[in-house]
Amino acid sequence: EGWRGALETDARELETLLDQVLERWPREGTGELRLVVLPSPAAAVAWAERAGLAGDARVPRTHPRARLAVVPMVREDRLMTQRVVPPRTLRETIRHEMAHLLMLDRPGLAEAPRWFHEGLAEAWVGLREISAVDGRSHALGACWESALQDRAQARPAGAVQEVIAAMPIELQYTAWASLVLQC
Repeated sequence: EGWRGALETDARELETLLDQVLERWPREGTGELRLVVLPSPAAAVAWAERAGLAGDARVPRTHPRARLAVVPMVREDRLMTQRVVPPRTLRETIRHEMAHLLMLDRPGLAEAPRWFHEGLAEAWVGLREISAVDGRSHALGACWESALQDRAQARPAGAVQEVIAAMPIELQYTAWASLVLQC
């Protein structure tokens, strides 16, 4: 409850950004979108079972048919929940799932591949303008984005996806975000 204001502001910010960046996929709202933050993975599992949700509830996940995203906190922590805003990493996770939720209102994106959805959601986690999210903002250094562009231009699309698929998941998300920003 204490984070409601900050998260509502984030949702409005994301919605405005999506309207600007994804104008070629018009928004067609088809009902309420819900985001639930639960105090622990165990609480998320119990909640998901009661709600009849599939998948591993211990990890953040969006349920498109239910128009719902569920984000469990790593552990129950009363001090953390008394803050005005969630800790940065949790807030970024929540924003990632918010982006997935907001994309549900754009039916034209439904057929886009998973990497595009994940890249789009990942591009917004850093609480900054989408144009500022690129390879230079990550630990891989200034060559990340240009190296990815070179690979994308030198190889067929499938080969680039194979290279990305071999990376650790955190790097995959960064790579997908970079690819999305190049589209």
